[in-house]
Amino acid sequence: MDPSTDVVLQGVDAKALGDPAWRPTPEQGAAAASVQTDLFERASKMPECDFGLDLREDGPFAVIPHLGSFRTSVKAMMVSARAELDEGRIDQAVGRIAACLRASTQVGHDDIIIQALTRRAMYLLVAPVLAVASPRLSAAHKATLHEALVAFTDDDPFRIASAMKSERNQLVPWIEKVVQNGPGPKLDAVLSALSLGPEDQKRARELAADPARAAQELQKLAAFYDEGIRVRTEATPAVRATELDKRVQQGEFGVMASFFFADFGGLGERITESRHTLADAKTLVAKTNR
Repeated sequence: MDPSTDVVLQGVDAKALGDPAWRPTPEQGAAAASVQTDLFERASKMPECDFGLDLREDGPFAVIPHLGSFRTSVKAMMVSARAELDEGRIDQAVGRIAACLRASTQVGHDDIIIQALTRRAMYLLVAPVLAVASPRLSAAHKATLHEALVAFTDDDPFRIASAMKSERNQLVPWIEKVVQNGPGPKLDAVLSALSLGPEDQKRARELAADPARAAQELQKLAAFYDEGIRVRTEATPAVRATELDKRVQQGEFGVMASFFFADFGGLGERITESRHTLADAKTLVAKTNR
């Protein structure tokens, strides 16, 4: 994919994609056409998708460059799908939509929060195009899209809760090993990488100079993860997440939790919204049968 594709498609968002009257500019259309849609569709059907991400080995320094490429590719695929719809090629449009739904599940394979949120962001680009296409879907189209949608579970469709558990089991032990090795450049680099803003950076440096305190703070972070995971699996995660967010801000779970989860309440809202969004999509596909 041409690196300029992302720049050209910056003006394309979910609102535009869901507007039946919207049309891409010639530049946007050309950028979308640069994506090899056939290869993308074939790749999305692969049973396994491993990007080699290993938190146990790399911790917070794990490289995840594929996330940006996936988002841009999905945006380009949806611009292409809209063009296919405009030209009356519904089969091709459905192929693009289904491929992007499948690709969204692949991004969540490694289960870390940033990937789960990317998975959600990708889906939110697909949903409005699905809505535009829905009045024209046949029973065969519905079956294709239903098959792609069943991979999203009803309770945690983008695996945000699952990602929290994965990070708890991989990232916390990795940081613990660094802390046990005592003060030094690596501990300083790790804590600095996890913090945002001047004040957090200052607190990170203080922790790096005191491994004993850093170990205590890490246990508080682990306790937060454990409680956060329980919240994420509840029927109404947004309410409990907001309560937990206040406890983080009050310092109950220590400094590291405030580094990791500056807006835990917002994450709870995203889980609740995700459940409703996928339920709406599944209903939409179920109703479009002729």
